[in-house]
Amino acid sequence: MNRHEKGRRLRWASWIGLWAVFAVGILDSPPISGQPVEETDRGTAGGDTLVAQLVSISWLDSLPGGSPPPHRNGDTLRVETAWDRADLNVSAIGLNQISSVNDTVPLANLGEGLYLLDLVIPDPNPGVGDGRKTFSFVATTPTGVDTTVTENRLCLTNTPPQAVTSSLVPDRTIFQAVDLLSLSSFWTTATGLDLEVFLDVSAVDTSLIDPLLPATLSEETGRWEIDYTIPSAPDRRGPDNQDLPLVWVGRDSGCGVTRDTSHVIVLDHSVLTSPTLLSWDQLSPVDNGVPRALRDGDTVRLLTRWDRDSLAVSADFSEVAPGDTSRAVVVRRAPAEYEVIYTLPEFSPRPDGSGLRVGLAAEGPVGAVGIDRSVSLCLSNHVPVHLESRIITSPAIYRGGDSLRIVTRWTTESGLDLKVGARFDALEPALGDSIWPGDIEGDSVVIRFEIPSIRDERGADGSAIQIPIVAQENGGCSRAIFDQVFIALDTSPPDTIGPVLDMLPSQTFEDSIFVSGVTTPEADLVNLQRGRTDRLSTVVDSVTGRFGAMLALTPNEINLITANAEDELGNRTSSSEPMFVRQVSTLRITFPSPFPRNEEISVQDPRGMNDLTLAIYDLEGALARRWQPSGRVLEFNTVWDGDDEVGGRARQGYYLVRATWRDSEGRLREETEGLILAN
Repeated sequence: MNRHEKGRRLRWASWIGLWAVFAVGILDSPPISGQPVEETDRGTAGGDTLVAQLVSISWLDSLPGGSPPPHRNGDTLRVETAWDRADLNVSAIGLNQISSVNDTVPLANLGEGLYLLDLVIPDPNPGVGDGRKTFSFVATTPTGVDTTVTENRLCLTNTPPQAVTSSLVPDRTIFQAVDLLSLSSFWTTATGLDLEVFLDVSAVDTSLIDPLLPATLSEETGRWEIDYTIPSAPDRRGPDNQDLPLVWVGRDSGCGVTRDTSHVIVLDHSVLTSPTLLSWDQLSPVDNGVPRALRDGDTVRLLTRWDRDSLAVSADFSEVAPGDTSRAVVVRRAPAEYEVIYTLPEFSPRPDGSGLRVGLAAEGPVGAVGIDRSVSLCLSNHVPVHLESRIITSPAIYRGGDSLRIVTRWTTESGLDLKVGARFDALEPALGDSIWPGDIEGDSVVIRFEIPSIRDERGADGSAIQIPIVAQENGGCSRAIFDQVFIALDTSPPDTIGPVLDMLPSQTFEDSIFVSGVTTPEADLVNLQRGRTDRLSTVVDSVTGRFGAMLALTPNEINLITANAEDELGNRTSSSEPMFVRQVSTLRITFPSPFPRNEEISVQDPRGMNDLTLAIYDLEGALARRWQPSGRVLEFNTVWDGDDEVGGRARQGYYLVRATWRDSEGRLREETEGLILAN
């Protein structure tokens, strides 16, 4: 059809009001007939007031059916719009959702009412993510009458969902009716987008209206999981001996869709296979959610999971309870899941034991029978009883390389022998939860252990290290623990202390100072000492090893401060390096009088001095020398060599020493003393 013939048809279509509409989006895109068309200007009196009408939209390079394909960055967006007039200016607006273009984009006029949007989506495309995007067309007549067509939709998908791994249980390719398939897969998707995952079983189950079965996301594993049972009715199943795909479908909340054919199965009903037990769990009896050994009178509940559904399942507990004629009850709980319920007799002749097998039988709908004896239980009516445990010739404190001997006695009514040992992981962490065995001597068990000599192989020192004694039935499953055996281990003192003196005025007083520091958490106390007599002990933080305390000082004298740390066993570190502190008690400026050259000038204030300036002036007010220490100080000491600011020798005579500073409240303070400079 040539361009003129197309124009005649378009004008004819506009006269009869026929709207030929193609789909303008994917998934949930509405048709053009449902899109808002608004007039933004009716024109002036006597002018052209006819409103332009949109006849059709064609998505070039479209999918079958006329809908636009999902676009990616770098693609060309080509949309042809057909209007009932050829004298329009047609533009696209709102394209910033697609290409980060904020300006109006004019459409190319192809003539005869056809206008083409031809836009290259940039790559990279800053600020635009995956999702459904909308934009509008605006057609303007020569007299300024606007027509707007909104909600034109397309899909932008640069990072569609991706299937990373998938698995099928049982791991085989040939299946039959009522077989249970457990499938799981792991997916990734663009950041910020939600994900839905389905399994398309249309090739296997031909009767489903919607063959997309939703998978469930496991919070524990992060995998999508689904169980599927092959239909039992022949008219619902796919054909035998053909490859039938099971297709994973990932769909994000934008518009990305990915289909992944990771599994292809074959149906074959010519050879019967027996049902297979896949897994089982003991639902009761349990303690705090953990299955425990059985006792007479208990009700056992087992959840069995098979490779197919529609089974007749039975159980044989004769090895657990010989001679019992009662039968187990079996209840179907879910597809291919059957719960087995059995109550033990109150008084069973069966002695305690482990590895007692339960026989399971499952018959399929076509007669094949599967037998399984992998389920094993434990019977324990008699727990080992502790009689005595003691340490032989124990020293007050053990050290690396010492030998430890423990004598223990146990008994049981189960008729089974006992294995007795101890856990020494507190003394040698590399042993973990393993049981160190003992030797039978008469009616007792003697456990011998040597404490590691190498420090890195040994546990931490302590005054009450627990050594659990464990008794386990040999051939049974009962065990008991005696946890009242303790020893003291002392192999090294705490690390050397590192005290810190804090001289900030807020932590210093006229007669005391705050002493703080860090030692290892192994230390229990820190001893602070001033001189030879005054001593103070303070507790160490057990986590950080920090300590701190106020220590009394003798004002206006040199105070010597030392510290050491000790652990709970009384081991002490050597003393720290001594620190000398001179505590200030009065406001004063001091220096020798008369003042010889190269002597010290001192200014001090127990309340602290900020922005201190210490200056020397002659009697005429001329500056001779000046010092300005930084920060806040309690005491400032300096040596004056008798030279002035420029290095000249000051004359002998009378000078003024003046200190100015700001106190803790910000007020300006000043103190002046006279100084006689000698030769």
